Amino acid sequence: MAVTLEEITEFTTPPKSAPTKVTFEEYLEWDSESGYVEWVDGEIVIMPNPSLKHQEITSFLTFLLNGYNARHDLGKIVQAPFAMKLEALNRGREPDILFVLKERESLFEKNYLAGAADVAVEVVSPGTGRTDRGDKYFEYEVSGVKEYWLLDPERQHAEFYQLGDDKLYHTMNLQEDNIFRSTMIRGFWFRVEWLWNKPNELDALRELGVI
Repeated sequence: MAVTLEEITEFTTPPKSAPTKVTFEEYLEWDSESGYVEWVDGEIVIMPNPSLKHQEITSFLTFLLNGYNARHDLGKIVQAPFAMKLEALNRGREPDILFVLKERESLFEKNYLAGAADVAVEVVSPGTGRTDRGDKYFEYEVSGVKEYWLLDPERQHAEFYQLGDDKLYHTMNLQEDNIFRSTMIRGFWFRVEWLWNKPNELDALRELGVI
């Protein structure tokens, strides 16, 4: 049986576009059909869809962090999408991975983090490099994110920043064998080459001494 244009229009929901100005609460409730969204100066910003390599690195690093944290119980690890509300800057950012120390877990609300994470991880995808290296670097620094990990799979380049006593980010140097050691996630480390050439996950956990 043929379907008329009027019938198609009646039962088809038009694509949702972001409203011009919304509250943070409206942003949390806004259902995006276009991927990740963030909240900047009262506006919903639709982020570019992540690349396959982005997803692989994010999933692998989350696996390592969760495995390590299951053994040591240091805090809470959350993978995007999950909002981090930076109230003073009128921002709702969604780091690819965030970590919050156990003693600060009271900052977690039902569907967002009310304040800065202790560690924020951003994996660069095509179209996000300027924001990750510019806007988010400044916002995370000013808001008090203690460590910012910026990982670029296309360039196979990783940058790690630690917030100093001067409230500014300083580069964290890699150790011998290209190993990064976190100061906020006590005892956690990984080989940077693992990000670009992923080893077997269980082998990596064994090297970390988790299993």
